[in-house]
Amino acid sequence: MKYANGKSREFFQIGVSGNKTGISVYILGLKDKKYLAQTYGKKLGKASVTGYCIRFKALKDINIDTLGAAIRYGLAAQNEKGKLTK
Repeated sequence: MKYANGKSREFFQIGVSGNKTGISVYILGLKDKKYLAQTYGKKLGKASVTGYCIRFKALKDINIDTLGAAIRYGLAAQNEKGKLTK
């Protein structure tokens, strides 16, 4: 993660958070904030998709293969980004 002042630090790429309303999966570092919703939104099932977050109540409510594809995309996008900057 890079800050405006030029400093950087390690930060997670994929995060999972359980809360009162269900589960949130965060896929950070994507250039296009609409990509997740446009590419995976309708295929996920009962989930809301924002720029970096996929939210759902329970695993039974979503297509786990589609969630896996979204996560793999996020990891691949970060790996490509890292290769370009190194």
